[in-house]
Amino acid sequence: ATRYPKFVKTYGRVMSIEDFLTMHAPERTGREMRSESNDNLNMSVLIKRASNGMPVSVELESPEARAAMARGKATFHRKVGERNHACADCHTPDAAAGKFLSGRLLADVRTGLTRHFPTWRTDRAEIWDMRKRFQWCMTPLGMNMLAPDSIEYAELELYLTSFDNGKPLSVPGI
Repeated sequence: ATRYPKFVKTYGRVMSIEDFLTMHAPERTGREMRSESNDNLNMSVLIKRASNGMPVSVELESPEARAAMARGKATFHRKVGERNHACADCHTPDAAAGKFLSGRLLADVRTGLTRHFPTWRTDRAEIWDMRKRFQWCMTPLGMNMLAPDSIEYAELELYLTSFDNGKPLSVPGI
């Protein structure tokens, strides 16, 4: 679990554990585990909990990983939506990270944003994966959400997870 998201040659793309379960479960078990489904989230939590305390160690050196990282970084900095904002506008120290927005502290990308996902959302009484968090960030920006298993989310997640390299996995977060 500490090595995801990663480029998976079999599928020719970067995948999170949740993406891998979506593709791999039907092939191996005949059972669907769609992105953001309870089965997918529950299995993801079980897999990641088995690695709790171990350092995140995503591979960033291969040509595929470097290209995906560059695309993920570009997504992080791309202005989108009706309000023309980027992830970087809220989650970098040069912008709003560490400040409050609507009563919520905006996290700093440098401190790591991914090693606690899937996480328990106390305000919603449900488990959220990183993709659901991305989608909820997009709503106030006035932009359309991507499909939960989109390659853009996987590459963004790889970029964000790079800041967590070396930090201990702790799933589920709260």
